[in-house]
Amino acid sequence: MRLISIIRYGTERYPEKVARRLRLLNITTWIVSAVASGFATVQFLDPTPGLWRVAAINALAALVCPAIPLLHRFGPLAAALVLFIIGYVYFFFVIVLLGTGTGMQFYYLMATAFVVLFFGIEHIFLASAFGIVAAALIIASQVLVPYNTGLQPATTQFGDFIAIVVISCAVLFSIIFYALREAARAEAAAERTNTTRLRLCSPIWRDSRRGRAIRPLRYLRATPRKAISADQKGTHGVRRYFRPSGLSVLSRAARQPMRHGVMTKINLSN
Repeated sequence: MRLISIIRYGTERYPEKVARRLRLLNITTWIVSAVASGFATVQFLDPTPGLWRVAAINALAALVCPAIPLLHRFGPLAAALVLFIIGYVYFFFVIVLLGTGTGMQFYYLMATAFVVLFFGIEHIFLASAFGIVAAALIIASQVLVPYNTGLQPATTQFGDFIAIVVISCAVLFSIIFYALREAARAEAAAERTNTTRLRLCSPIWRDSRRGRAIRPLRYLRATPRKAISADQKGTHGVRRYFRPSGLSVLSRAARQPMRHGVMTKINLSN
């Protein structure tokens, strides 16, 4: 229960559609903090001269990211804006210090997917702006930064490259899975709504002689409303009209007397 309350921190006052994105942002900040903490620990233990600067940047990112959910009180976009600004600067500084051989530029691709997920289609122009900045930073790092700055041995850099590629692929897979699952849930909800609407609005046929519905009315709570006596002209037998709960009136055609051997169609409207 405590974990759930931590995940929902700062999202209680927002609608469910927005709160769902903010909860995902909270989880993302903690994942980023955990990854940065792992790299910082390994780099602090590495005796390579100058590597402490990269370790300090990772440690700072690990401390700042968990505090980003505190910004939810200022609006649904505040925390996401700060997260991406800090993340873009953090990635670029580490790439400059270590080189493009670490593969940290893949994090920009991952961040672009998160931009659309956190901002939503309601702010697609803002998300597009962050995507353009990410593309520009990837190109700039490839042009301006060497493959290996010499701060790390080639074997260590290749190990970082493998770890970053695995993390990026796993995160991108999770984002796509989440988006497809939400789309499937929305389609299922729309299908259920349409099915219910068709059931309530579909025509119902009644046998004029027996006064019995050919199509079952299990989804209607009907009560007898009016009866027509058998001595009325053109009628044979007794006919009952029903007023289903939730539906206001029956159509005018349903109020006409039914003749012998004729099927009368009753259209129920919302």
